Amino acid sequence: MRSCILFFAILISRCNGMDLPSEQQEKKKPYSQQIIFLNGTTTAGKSSIALSLAEKLKTQLLPIEILSIDSFVVPKVQWALFKKRINPGNIFVANEDLLQKSDMKQIKNESMTELCAAAIMAYKQNNIVIIDAPVYKSKHIEFYKSKFNAFEISNVSWILTYCPITTLLKRVMVRNSESSIIDQRSIAQALYQFSHMYQSKGDNPIDQLSKDNFDIMCMSASVEHMITQEIIPGFLKGVQKAICPLEFEEIKSLMLKQWSFGPDNIAPINPIIPHDYIINTQQYTSKECAQMILDFLTEKN
Repeated sequence: MRSCILFFAILISRCNGMDLPSEQQEKKKPYSQQIIFLNGTTTAGKSSIALSLAEKLKTQLLPIEILSIDSFVVPKVQWALFKKRINPGNIFVANEDLLQKSDMKQIKNESMTELCAAAIMAYKQNNIVIIDAPVYKSKHIEFYKSKFNAFEISNVSWILTYCPITTLLKRVMVRNSESSIIDQRSIAQALYQFSHMYQSKGDNPIDQLSKDNFDIMCMSASVEHMITQEIIPGFLKGVQKAICPLEFEEIKSLMLKQWSFGPDNIAPINPIIPHDYIINTQQYTSKECAQMILDFLTEKN
């Protein structure tokens, strides 16, 4: 009888103490089963932020799953090139027309579907899922949302990692200078994505761009693009062209349509697609960005 009384006394004391979290403590835990979707142009900093987020969450012993669209796209591109008999011993003899725009469209659609399936499976296994994927068209956002909604997943945070276009260009150039020939990033693709994600129209600009900086950026990008196209192998030219079929001057014209420079030669920058949270990766390190996102999730929940 005494042992029974002692057991209940200990149980009650623990419930009243620090062994069990209070309601207030529970409310401060925002890092439950959810999907964190990191969007942004290539080289905007999504992958680095995803890794920093995972590091911070893993310190709390939380289950994390990072999913990158590249993990689905790249193997499919490699397999498509293999089927078209690219010579693995001499990549420079490959024809630029090995992959067509229709090939890349199919690869992208299949990859998006598989990414959604992997994210939903990880979510259902009570993971915090971090998705790293550039989504620069409204129909693609709607595709992801429809798949999540079909499985009654509503706890999704859409985070935009914004990088100013001049800084974005510098990052691509630095990255290319440090990478091998077959790992070169497409400057045209980066600008193409940016032109589809931002415009002048809007009431809440997140940045601004001067006409002078725009002209300088276009000149530097054009020169760098031509240099890159001369040194990369033919198959990579074909892949880049299939992903971004527009010529550089066409992309420049598209950007000028999206951004209206006023009398002061300044164009405001507004996101075309709404997001839950926007962070400027030029102003903060990946670790700082990760902490700011976690702070946002705390307030959101």
